[in-house]
Amino acid sequence: MGHKSFFIILLVLAVIFYREKGTASVAVLMPDSFSARSGALNDAVVGLADDLDAISVNPAGLNTLTYKGLSFTYINYFSEIHLGQFVMGTSLPGSVYGGYLAMGFKFFSLPAFEQTDSQGNAIGNQIDAGDYVLTLGYANNPLKIFSMDKNLNLGFNAKYLKSRLGDMSKNSFAFDLGLLYKFTFLPLGYPRLKDNFSFGVSVQNLGNPLVYDEEETSLPKNFRSGIGYAFQINERNSARLGMDMNFPSDSPEIFNMGLEYIYNQILFLRAGYKYQKGTESHVSLGLGTRFPISGFKLLLDYAFIPHELSGKHMITLSFIHEKEKAVFRVDDEKEKVIIGLSEYKDKIFIEKKEDFKREGYDILDDLVDVIKVEKYKNVVIIMQTSSLKDDEMRLARKRGESVYNYFVHRGIDENRILHMVYEKPQQDGSKIIDESFKIIIIRWKEGEEQRFKAYYYNGLDAFIKEGYENAVEEWSEALKLDPDNKELKRQLEEAREKLKKKQD
Repeated sequence: MGHKSFFIILLVLAVIFYREKGTASVAVLMPDSFSARSGALNDAVVGLADDLDAISVNPAGLNTLTYKGLSFTYINYFSEIHLGQFVMGTSLPGSVYGGYLAMGFKFFSLPAFEQTDSQGNAIGNQIDAGDYVLTLGYANNPLKIFSMDKNLNLGFNAKYLKSRLGDMSKNSFAFDLGLLYKFTFLPLGYPRLKDNFSFGVSVQNLGNPLVYDEEETSLPKNFRSGIGYAFQINERNSARLGMDMNFPSDSPEIFNMGLEYIYNQILFLRAGYKYQKGTESHVSLGLGTRFPISGFKLLLDYAFIPHELSGKHMITLSFIHEKEKAVFRVDDEKEKVIIGLSEYKDKIFIEKKEDFKREGYDILDDLVDVIKVEKYKNVVIIMQTSSLKDDEMRLARKRGESVYNYFVHRGIDENRILHMVYEKPQQDGSKIIDESFKIIIIRWKEGEEQRFKAYYYNGLDAFIKEGYENAVEEWSEALKLDPDNKELKRQLEEAREKLKKKQD
């Protein structure tokens, strides 16, 4: 159901674009980037869309953000041509109905130049020109309301445009649509790509044309699609790769590719490549850094994009609000970690309901961060009520399911959440043991994870090459090390069925 809805929405976006296709050249609506990070990646960010500049390239990406923040970008072109963007955004309370809200302002200004007649003769007047766009963006996942698909993000921008040429000016309205899908599995069960691969599309500048002296100028519509892939090299080193295709309505198609290297979440090195038929291909370079400042993070990014006449310099300054993390009671044993959450129960859940409070989402986000740091084999959720009443037991069960669903939504492998235990209170005479809420993270034993991966990937390689007998042998050994792995059980059963058909 989830993937079917994803492709239906993708088709609708493409149809809307080609029905609304038009031509124009309004600077603040062109498909060029408006942040230093996007510029350094040469605009290959539609499939990544993981910062505030998502409002410019793919508004659906806003729903992946969890912080409050603001950013300002200044772009210096040749000949005193100036562009800039200001964006501010905040996540709204509620995992299902909340979403993310952002507002952006772009400007473009030209220096004064001499006015000419139709033959190109100067007539003595000096005129200037500029464009301004005010954008209101919102993103969410409406399918979460129906528990259909937790990986699909949809975004919408409403834009007010004012374009000025000398004494003439014209206002218009336009809107953007965006989609960003986070894949949680790929064919053949490649776990190395799990939770790292994303695909995005956006349709931009659908709206009414601008009119100067009764001459209509259509807005420069653009259809963008791209993929993003994030991979962890080791504990301190990671990278992100983006590849996009742009289909502007007034120029040939554009191919963009960008790579970002990240060291310890402090230093960011970026490079990009752009190709467009009929124009000179070029690369882009950039870097960035992060500074923690008393609950905030200061982000400073720079990009340089060569130009045939000069070059484009871009600087982005951003502030992100970093909330205080919850401090959990942790019992760290050799093979498992027990996190006590009983004192947080009233802060996480609305009274007598399984729904989360606003601060509950923050606490659970911090808990997810703790779990992801551990090389977990399994995650166990335990809810224990202090009452023997059936309605209290049902509430405990529903609360456990809510936590499970949120963990999966935040990227915890659902095949690794093996148990949600809703225990009745233990009784000792007339005494009933107090209710509890805790998470148990079961670790891999020393060397066990490496052996599991070796068996698993050997089996996967054999399965791809149709060596089903070897696949069954390797995966059977892997299952001995991880007997509760639901996905591996499914793959092993599939290999056995294919082996049986091959032997028959």
